[in-house]
Amino acid sequence: MQWDSPSDYFNRLEHWLALEAEAERERLVARRSLQRSGDAERSGETLVNLRLMDHRTGLAGRLLLDLAKPSSDMLPMNRLKVGSPVILSDDDDRGDKGIPGVISRRTSSAIQVAVDNWPEASRLRLDLSPDERTRQ
Repeated sequence: MQWDSPSDYFNRLEHWLALEAEAERERLVARRSLQRSGDAERSGETLVNLRLMDHRTGLAGRLLLDLAKPSSDMLPMNRLKVGSPVILSDDDDRGDKGIPGVISRRTSSAIQVAVDNWPEASRLRLDLSPDERTRQ
């Protein structure tokens, strides 16, 4: 494909990135709606019914939140790896847009998320997220 100028190229790239971001947001909404059927964790991209077990301050003042399931010693199998961008949201409020974060540590029984803001919910949900900050 031939571009008339560099600004044409960057305008087209910006348009494609906007389309990709919108598609990712729609995918996240669809994944959240699976919670109704009880299959939210089946894809491995979501953990529901998490409780805050511990917290501390990390590098650059980020909050490091340790999350775990209250009724189990083990987290279900998931695809959330250290460095994965995630959205931490209120598990009881489907309209909650959530807080962006990054997985900073994980064990078989707990997962740690680095976030900039304190979550207000008592039951939390963690969703793998498109990396919106990188895209921007």
